[in-house]
Amino acid sequence: MLKKLFPIIIILFLSTSCGFEPKYKGFEGVDFILKLQKSSGDRELNNAIKSQLSRYGNGKDDYDIIKLDLDSKFEKISISKNSKGEITKYNLRAEVNLKITSNEKEKDVFFIEEFKIDKISDAVEEKNYIQIIKKDFAQSIVRRLILNLRKNK
Repeated sequence: MLKKLFPIIIILFLSTSCGFEPKYKGFEGVDFILKLQKSSGDRELNNAIKSQLSRYGNGKDDYDIIKLDLDSKFEKISISKNSKGEITKYNLRAEVNLKITSNEKEKDVFFIEEFKIDKISDAVEEKNYIQIIKKDFAQSIVRRLILNLRKNK
């Protein structure tokens, strides 16, 4: 009897859900095309943002075309030193200003991302880690931009 009920209970368990819905579920149905016109500032951060924006570069003919001008700044600021005066912690800060032009309307949007890291003794490893953080910053900034554009449409 228990062997017959077990598969039914498992199927019932798997078919019902807990109501989970992904935070960024709304990204599938964007009804606009993003075109990056100009970019200035930190080259690596700009390239990472361009890569993320490329997903929103194609669409149907009736989609609105939104033009973007990108200006970025990336800083690596020392925030802590040990007793010898050697830097032990950094604050990584990315500032991105986007000028959005859509239907002859212009709007400026400003994003700031920050992350604190410990100094890594190997310079190459630290540089690679900072590049990964820049890509994460770019992904976060583009997500926030899309949410902003969808909300203010």
